Amino acid sequence: MREGFIYSGQYSRDRKRRHGNSSIDEPAHKFLVASQNHDQVGNRILGERLSQITSFEGLKLAAATILLSPYIPLLFMGEEYGENTPFFYFISHSDEELIQAVRRGKQEEFEKTGYQGQAYDPQSPDAFNKCKLEWEKQKEGKHKVLWEFYQTLIRLRREHPVLKRLDNKALNVSSNESDKLILINRYYEQERVFYILNFSDRAVTCKIDTSNINWKKLLDSSDSKWMGSGATMPEQLVPNKSVTIQAKSIVLYQS
Repeated sequence: MREGFIYSGQYSRDRKRRHGNSSIDEPAHKFLVASQNHDQVGNRILGERLSQITSFEGLKLAAATILLSPYIPLLFMGEEYGENTPFFYFISHSDEELIQAVRRGKQEEFEKTGYQGQAYDPQSPDAFNKCKLEWEKQKEGKHKVLWEFYQTLIRLRREHPVLKRLDNKALNVSSNESDKLILINRYYEQERVFYILNFSDRAVTCKIDTSNINWKKLLDSSDSKWMGSGATMPEQLVPNKSVTIQAKSIVLYQS
C-alpha cells in the first residue's frame, strides 16, 4: 500500500531467492492493482476465480482493498458481480505441433501440482464455452448486491476529494499481523478518510487511535444492506473506546 510493489527485496519462497526493488519513489499513477487477473485465474488448473476461492464477505473486502487504494484499479471481467464460471487457459491454434506442445504443457502443470486426472484439452471448443460470462447473474441475489457494492465504491472513488487522488504519499498505513488488520489513513488538504480492513475469519475487537478527529462512517461491508452479518462498528468513532469489526469486512470513515 505504501510503495506499490509486493516484493521489494524480500525473500520469495516460490523463486527461492530475494526478489524486487523498492518502488517508494515511484508515483501512484504508474501502478495497476488487482485482486485477480486473467494470468492468475487462467493459469490455475481448474481456472477458479476469486469467487470460488473466498466467501462473499471476502469478495467485498477484496473489492474495497483495490478500489479504495491510491493506485489504478484493474478489474477482471465479471469480477464486479462475482462471476463464478471458470476461466481456463484455452487456445485456437492451427499449428498441430504447437497444439500438442500446449496440451503436454498443461498436463505437466497438472501433474506438478499434484492434481489427479487428465488435463482438459485447451484446444477444445468446450474449454472456451465453459468460460463464457453469464451476464444475467448481475441482476440476482448476491451477484446483484456485489455489483451494487462495486458501483458504490467506484462512485466514492470518483467523487470523494481524497479517494479520487492517485497519491501514495498522502497516506499512513499500519497493521496488526496477529489480528490481520490493516488501518489506512488518506488525506488531502482538509479532507481525510480512514478505513479498516479485517482479513481475519473472526470479528476483532480493538482500540482505534482517532487523534481527536470526528470520524463519520461512510461505508460498512458488513451492513445488512450489503447482505452482511450486521454492522458492529459505530456511526462515529469515539477516542479510546474499543470497537468490534466483523470478520472479512471493511469499514470506511471520513472526517
